[in-house]
Amino acid sequence: MELKLQSILFPDKEEYTDNADLFYKGGLGIRDAEEKCFVFSKYSTCDFGAYLNAFSMKKWKKHTKIGKTVLKLEIKGDFELVLSGYHRIENSAKRNVLLKKEYHCDQKKEIIVEIPSNKDTLIAFELRMYSECCVYGGGYYAEVNESDFNEVRLSIATTTFKKEDFIRKNVKMIKDEILTQDDIIGKNVYLHIVDNDEGRVLSAEEFEGPHIYYHRNKNVGGSGGFTRGMIESIRQKPKATHVLLMDDDVVVLSESIKRTYLLLLLAKEKYKDCILFYRLGDFYEMFFDDAITASRELEITLTGKDCGQAERAPMAGIPHHAAEVYAAKLIEKGYKVAICEQLEDPKTAKGIVERGVIRILTPGTIVESNLLEEKKNNYIMCICKTGLYFGISVCDISTGEFYSSEIKGENNFETLLDEIARFSPSEIIANSMMFECQEEMDKIRERFSIYMSRFSDKFFSDEVGNLQLDYNILENKKEIGNLKEKTLVVKSINALLEYLNETQMTSLEHINTINIYNLSKYMALDINARRNLEITEKMRDKSKKGTLLWVLDQTSTSMGGRLLRRWLNDPLLDVKEINERLDAVSELKDNMMLRGDVVDTLKKVYDIERLSAKMTYGNANARDMITLRNSLEKLPEVKNILSTCMSPKLKQLYEDLDELQDVYELINKSIIDDPPMTIKDGGIIKLGYNAEIDKLKTATTEGKNWIVKLEAEEKEKTGIKNLKVGYNKVFGYYIEVSKSFVSQVPDRFIRKQTLTTGERYITEELKNLEGQILGAEEKVVNLEYEEFVKIREQIAKNVKRLQKTANVVSTLDVLSAFAQVAEDMNYCKPVVTDNGKIKIKDGRHPVIEKMVGIGNFVPNDTYLDKDGDRLAIITGPNMAGKSTYMRQVALITLMAQVGCFVPATEAEIGVVDKIFTRVGASDDLSMGQSTFMVEMMEVATILKEATENSLVILDEIGRGTSTYDGLSIAWAVAEYIADKEKCGAKTLFATHYHELIELADKQEGIKNYSIAVKEKGEDIIFLRKIVEGGTDESYGIHVARLAGVPKVVTKRANEILTSLERKSMLSGKKQEKENKKVVEGQFDMFNYKLGEIAHEIDKINLNELTPIDALNTLLKIKEKMK
Repeated sequence: MELKLQSILFPDKEEYTDNADLFYKGGLGIRDAEEKCFVFSKYSTCDFGAYLNAFSMKKWKKHTKIGKTVLKLEIKGDFELVLSGYHRIENSAKRNVLLKKEYHCDQKKEIIVEIPSNKDTLIAFELRMYSECCVYGGGYYAEVNESDFNEVRLSIATTTFKKEDFIRKNVKMIKDEILTQDDIIGKNVYLHIVDNDEGRVLSAEEFEGPHIYYHRNKNVGGSGGFTRGMIESIRQKPKATHVLLMDDDVVVLSESIKRTYLLLLLAKEKYKDCILFYRLGDFYEMFFDDAITASRELEITLTGKDCGQAERAPMAGIPHHAAEVYAAKLIEKGYKVAICEQLEDPKTAKGIVERGVIRILTPGTIVESNLLEEKKNNYIMCICKTGLYFGISVCDISTGEFYSSEIKGENNFETLLDEIARFSPSEIIANSMMFECQEEMDKIRERFSIYMSRFSDKFFSDEVGNLQLDYNILENKKEIGNLKEKTLVVKSINALLEYLNETQMTSLEHINTINIYNLSKYMALDINARRNLEITEKMRDKSKKGTLLWVLDQTSTSMGGRLLRRWLNDPLLDVKEINERLDAVSELKDNMMLRGDVVDTLKKVYDIERLSAKMTYGNANARDMITLRNSLEKLPEVKNILSTCMSPKLKQLYEDLDELQDVYELINKSIIDDPPMTIKDGGIIKLGYNAEIDKLKTATTEGKNWIVKLEAEEKEKTGIKNLKVGYNKVFGYYIEVSKSFVSQVPDRFIRKQTLTTGERYITEELKNLEGQILGAEEKVVNLEYEEFVKIREQIAKNVKRLQKTANVVSTLDVLSAFAQVAEDMNYCKPVVTDNGKIKIKDGRHPVIEKMVGIGNFVPNDTYLDKDGDRLAIITGPNMAGKSTYMRQVALITLMAQVGCFVPATEAEIGVVDKIFTRVGASDDLSMGQSTFMVEMMEVATILKEATENSLVILDEIGRGTSTYDGLSIAWAVAEYIADKEKCGAKTLFATHYHELIELADKQEGIKNYSIAVKEKGEDIIFLRKIVEGGTDESYGIHVARLAGVPKVVTKRANEILTSLERKSMLSGKKQEKENKKVVEGQFDMFNYKLGEIAHEIDKINLNELTPIDALNTLLKIKEKMK
């Protein structure tokens, strides 16, 4: 629909005549009351680029959701229309003519002029009359979407104290021209009049009318009266959404209120979901609901402001220097924080200090080092859903990394969950289609603790023009050629960039490269595999200790630690790339001197990646620069160390390493070695860098010496021995000469003041010195800040070089960490191929080995391939080490594909495309799913997605249901996976269903293994060794005895087990005879009863079983046996 945003105004009232230049400039129009138009004479020129008629195009574009914009005029006559745009360059306005067009209108006619695309701040038009012209009216219109309208109830709050004439006049105008109109504005505008004179002159009766409220108030001043008006606006029914404060002694145009309402109606929703930190002097204040929330969440005092009521306006404040800490606490609790700062110096501001929101803090947009984990990325993710497909973009604005991909295959939502697990973002934004898919959103919320919000669909644009101009877009490290075809990627990139610009409101030039990655480039690790293998965080407490990352993180730098985490989340599939990493690790491991030099040097290198981001972001201080300088100082040493390396990867790092000595020199010669934390108090620029700063610094320290020197020089030049230089606040510095020597005063002395005892003079030299001394301190502080900003901007221009060097250093750091771990833990270099074999000799679990100590972990061999050893069925008692063994095979495979040495004496790893795990059986009651349902869902995913190149870990499939059901499912799953035609994945299958051992004889590719156990009387010893062949012994009662179950219970359990086994054997022989007679599909009731009884025994919790319970259980079993 089309909506009128702004009317063209004319000085059509007598009181406006003297202020016609507020409406237009140039030819004077004459009002024709009968025709209701303004008449302009022939050859006159009228410029409507005046205060009331210029159109703020930039404001409407930036803050609202308008589309195509046009100018409409009702006019008669011959004229030329010139449409222009204006924008500021330094302190002057620059005019940009957008179009010129002649019109010939013999009668009243509406002309429509489409406003061309432009980047100007203001739009205005000029009329050049070729004949007498009549202008009847007009306005600026825009295409809008009614669904984009905000809910706006605008309250005008005015407070007065004995300004009755103004108030009455303005109330009448609002009532006649707004409140009585039958349109969206008239229906949603309210007026609150707060009379601080307590009704001595005014009364409620004279302000009667729809949406008008009159409030008597004691005189609490303007701020108190306005506060009362705001509170009443919130109390009204329906509650006001916005409050406009109107002074009581101004002339108000109804058009101003209408424009304000329309701006709010169409405004992009800003800061509604934020807690606003409003800067007032040395504090950030919060008001109303924000104050109440902040008081509760931050445990700070809730105060109030007097507004003439018993109830005070809620208010809370925090010191400005502690804002980061408080903001971090709110963000951690799931809030956004908008920082509203003073935009001008209060000392130089005229009137109210201008303020504005300079940044929005959200979980995914934090850049402050003290709020971030050093060795962990802080990602924000954008999801664009279209039909069944997804586009995702991920960015860490603290480092500038930006990745994007699209998910267009089978099981797309499951893949999306895997990608969320891969990046572990702290914030997600998504389009409407994604947000409105409630089932999918619920699953994301259930699995991840992530702040999520909807972002306007209009920003999910498929435009590629600006992207390719502004960013280096790569796919597989090469410039992309078909970006237009990747619509989902483009939409998610555009939306995420817009969100970052909206929230950060500053330069983000460090985000300059966008890497589009293919999901098939990396090993697929689904959310369950990442959780069960505990790669980067523990399953229980999300901590780092006890994970693979904990074992391997011997990195010396923060950026190395982050890269290590990324490598572990993205194991490679390219054999060549994997072996390049392994060769580099091998060289570093074998050359202890080389490794030692690398580690010692890198320990002195700080976070170049985040420091460079801070430079472009504009929040780096002088200490950050010194930290960067100290890091850059070590780069030549790193380059020298790499110069002798032989492996291709390390040679490439040598070639790519930019020593950045120009940046080092810039910082070294400009910034002092130990600068203060703040950058606006001076004391940061070195002497000798800037001559003017040096002069001013000298003035501040040597000013008194200059005055003494000048006094001595003047005494000598003039011969006046009692001449002296003095100072007062009125005249500044002066030369005083007593009356007896006035005749000797030279002409260059300028008389300033006559005293009874003499005269006071000034000279040009003294005035210059005075200017240097008195203004030096303030000037030097300002000049140092300006110079610092220039230096920071100069460094920021080198951000791409800094980022490239940071990548080289972090890669070297990870490789040397791998080498150090390999040396310390006696790891071997794996042979990585694509032949599909996994052959491990003496493999160990990397995490458990580190915990128990080298030499205390029992190693095991493994052999899997695509032929006769595809599926290994592993049987054995609980606590014997089946789960540990299977996890260690998966971790060794993952480590090899990351490019790391592995815990074994020998290892040959055929690259696997995916690792799947089904381990453990914890109920997910929060999702309304039982153990068995979760188990089956995970198995279903594995069966659908596993390929012959995948590695599958299955632990105790089917134990979440009855014995027969569980056995049947486990059997069928094993058959399906072992079948080359259906799956054929390399699989380790641990089970307590000993019947599965028979599969090895019935299906090719299946082998039996078991955990060796040594029996010693009634006790057993777990040997932790995997041996060929299955076992039909569970040793469950032995395990119960080891766990401390009372002896009477375990003894009775043994008796029951012996009885059950005897009956099972007898029934087995009988069954063989009866098998031929039993119709297929019928149940043997005795075996069915035995199954039920076995299931009942299996459910017994031996840790909680009392002797009485044991007897009761036996009675129940006895009854069932009848």
